[in-house]
Amino acid sequence: VSALQAVQGRWIFKKEEFQFETIIKEVLKKFKLFAHTRNIKIEVDIEENLPKILADSQKISQVLSSLLDNAIRYTREGKEVKIKALRKDKNIRCEIKDRGVGIPKEEQKYIFRKFFRSKNILKYQTEGMGLGLFIIKGIINLMGGKIGFKSKEGIGSTFWFEIPIK
Repeated sequence: VSALQAVQGRWIFKKEEFQFETIIKEVLKKFKLFAHTRNIKIEVDIEENLPKILADSQKISQVLSSLLDNAIRYTREGKEVKIKALRKDKNIRCEIKDRGVGIPKEEQKYIFRKFFRSKNILKYQTEGMGLGLFIIKGIINLMGGKIGFKSKEGIGSTFWFEIPIK
């Protein structure tokens, strides 16, 4: 789904049964070099025997890729990004924790809004139009899941999402 399609509301979902762990491993392969060039270590903690989920694996990959890209992009060099996947009630929960700039408390309520970019990240001159979090929130919501975050400025952020198990 392109950003334009997402903004215009055209979503196409293909439901299939898959292991969440497989998607995490595929996404990690794509980001290995990016993390290495920024001297960022990625730590992975996946609960054993996670049940399969019924969802669009490409969309889940897009969500995970977007969150991991942000985490690596905003984490200070030499620090780590942590990915955690676990079962929580009738959902699979994924958490991506960074050691980055964090989001100022007064801006946190806007974080999933279209075209929003926090003032403190603008000084990092990273690319982006402020659509990534808006798009992934739409994807997660349409799959019946939830998304959220906690953040402290200067310390980092943890973004999480939950997808129903079937």
